[in-house]
Amino acid sequence: MPNLVFARVGTNGKVNVFNGGGNTHVIFDVAGWFSDGSTTGGGSFEALSPFRILDTRYGTGGFSQSVEPGQSISVPILGSGGIPSVGVSAVVMNVTAVDPTASGYFTLYPAEPRPVISNLNFVAGQTVPNLVVVKVGPDGHVILYNPSGSTHAIFDVAGWFSG
Repeated sequence: MPNLVFARVGTNGKVNVFNGGGNTHVIFDVAGWFSDGSTTGGGSFEALSPFRILDTRYGTGGFSQSVEPGQSISVPILGSGGIPSVGVSAVVMNVTAVDPTASGYFTLYPAEPRPVISNLNFVAGQTVPNLVVVKVGPDGHVILYNPSGSTHAIFDVAGWFSG
């Protein structure tokens, strides 16, 4: 099960992980980094009151049907729900898969090519959310990819990064 984690990198350049019991495999997909202010390229985070920007069950965001197997949808992000039309580098969203017909995952990304990672994993019939930070594409959109089964998708925006 994926989960978004913010972790401080140690002075040795490493991040530690602890498993409280049993054996498991761990996968790290690095999605970005924060500056301490001493390097260029850093921006600030602006929190918002949560705003639903996509709900395919009800047509919110312009999509009124489930996301089908192998389908990508491009969701407009900039200029709605308190998100500015310019100056936004990434958004923080709670992304939810609702009633998927098969086990699968969502990948969110700014523009092609699609990365080989998952932001949210689910099993058939499970409604499950996960916090996602995703870069906004040059067109002001975020792309959602669903490789298997039909599922509805919800995006609740919680904030954005300038930069």
